[in-house]
Amino acid sequence: MGQLLRITCPGTNVFYTMDGTEPTTNSTPVENIIANIGYIPWFNSTNDLSSLRVKAIVPVTNSTVAAAGQPVPAATIGVPPGFTPEMRAGVGSTIVLPVVCNLPFNQQIESYQFRVEIAPLNNPNTPVILPLSIIPDHDFVPLITAAQTGFAASNTVAAYTAGHTNGLTFVAVGSGTHVLFQGYAVVALLEVQLPYTANEGDTYALNVLYPSATSDGYNTPVPLAAMPPMTIVVTNLPYTVGDSASPYGYWYNAGTFGNGNLDNADVNQAFYAASGLRVPYPFTDVYDAMDAFPPDTPRSVGGDGQIRFLDWMTILQRSLRLDPSNWARGWSAGGDLIDFSTNLIAPRAQEASVANVTAQPSQPWPWYRQVLLGAGSVGNVSPNATVNVPIYIQLAENSSLSGLQFRAVVTPQNDAPAITAPPQLATAAGVANPLLTQSFKNGETAFGWSLGSFNYLSRSSNFLGWLTFTVPTNAVTGQSYQVSLLNADGAPNLTDQYDFETRSATVAVNAAAPPATICSDEWKIHFFGSTTNPAAADNADPDGDGIPNWMEFLAGTDPTNPQSKLQLACNGYATTKGQTHMQLNWLTAPGHAYAIQWSTNLAGGAWQTLASVAGTGFATNCADLNPSTATRYYRLFVTP
Repeated sequence: MGQLLRITCPGTNVFYTMDGTEPTTNSTPVENIIANIGYIPWFNSTNDLSSLRVKAIVPVTNSTVAAAGQPVPAATIGVPPGFTPEMRAGVGSTIVLPVVCNLPFNQQIESYQFRVEIAPLNNPNTPVILPLSIIPDHDFVPLITAAQTGFAASNTVAAYTAGHTNGLTFVAVGSGTHVLFQGYAVVALLEVQLPYTANEGDTYALNVLYPSATSDGYNTPVPLAAMPPMTIVVTNLPYTVGDSASPYGYWYNAGTFGNGNLDNADVNQAFYAASGLRVPYPFTDVYDAMDAFPPDTPRSVGGDGQIRFLDWMTILQRSLRLDPSNWARGWSAGGDLIDFSTNLIAPRAQEASVANVTAQPSQPWPWYRQVLLGAGSVGNVSPNATVNVPIYIQLAENSSLSGLQFRAVVTPQNDAPAITAPPQLATAAGVANPLLTQSFKNGETAFGWSLGSFNYLSRSSNFLGWLTFTVPTNAVTGQSYQVSLLNADGAPNLTDQYDFETRSATVAVNAAAPPATICSDEWKIHFFGSTTNPAAADNADPDGDGIPNWMEFLAGTDPTNPQSKLQLACNGYATTKGQTHMQLNWLTAPGHAYAIQWSTNLAGGAWQTLASVAGTGFATNCADLNPSTATRYYRLFVTP
């Protein structure tokens, strides 16, 4: 949430900071000061106003003493107001609202309870209100929570209904909940689902009721006053596709993110989300704004409900003005999303069309991925040593690759100590350095290359480089680290979206590394629910068809269906236009290539290639047009 702070300014050269540091002429200036009155757009999800510092510098020798924000005089709890005293949200949209508790200086809370209610003010349709989990270090908006340092706080939430009112109770009783905070904290995060039957102009009131708390988790009360109700007004605000960032901060709901322009900050935010870093809640407007691919058209709203490689690539193209097609989206009557063309930093056009997001077709074959991104295991690594984990890329038949992203995560195993820095990537000779590199915590880093960074071709195997990190000095023999490649994605161009699979690796301390797996992590999860399920092992045969998993993986068949396996059918001799030939048939899988070979002798005879065939996902046939009268044997195999 944001606030517009009105301040009295002595002169025009006034600067401010939001992190408690002393302002300088390099700090953010207070702009548009008129008659000694200026405004500061305050949005900081991890600091309260006590971190604000304002200073007039005219010139430096006549600088004023920095004025500081002050703690609140009394403890309050509620949903704070934004730039306006109301929250605006579209028909049928789902918004996010925080419940914030502000405390005076030297006050703390160790237990609390309160109610949150929402009710319509001018219509009978009540929104649904749900609690959300707060993820402080990975969420799109980092928040200060009520958790005691080093613990995860917990509370009990229960829903209730009273007439047209929907509510939740939040209760954290006793010290065992690990609640402990000073200053301020977000004690609850609310998901509010506005009715599809609402109309523009409908209003709702969100109240915090009967709050109480203690400072010791037992008997010492903390007087809590509820903030005024938050008013939600149904208003269909448009937002520009790709525009998620703002210099004044950001929130989840239309009107609280973006600035009408596309630039590097917007590309960064979409790249983080595509890499699994700071992902907005999928039901929010800002998530939809990042979901730029497939592009919007005059007949349908774009996006596919995912934030992936081609989303941030599309936003990059538009931010560089290489793609002049810009779109805005907004909610409309009945809770439908609509889109309309727009110009950056300009009023929106008025033409709109009803949303009709095209569902992605389901694939008829059991398993198909265009690209495999893998890591190689490394053994006998000493504590305090730097380890280099090879990273490679393999392309399927008829696939090529131009851009790439993935997030490398190093996870301790067998009680190993966590690594103390983000892993790095040393690219191989001739491989471009990543365009984007980002880490928000030790043990993981996201990397991204724009389109044009690679020219990897069909059925090629390519060495990308080494993922490097240092094994902690207190690691001991028998411990290990798993290297996973998450959110892997990429494309050959701006129109073809690929699906990736990955192979994780193991770094073993003073011991041999386990044998490399053949089946990918995603394949194991898709068919068996996890990578550790014994039924997912390479040599397992869970469907009992005599074909182990590793062969089913390479053939693209279903390891849980005994009827799904690579097999060659021979229809015998046939004559067409007087020519006798042998007809051979089998079911192919896309992304695979096959070779049909023949021999006259199974006991050491030479095999001759009859044909090479690219898989399509459908049955194919191959004719031997020159069968001799001698016995011929045929074999079919998947080519590497």
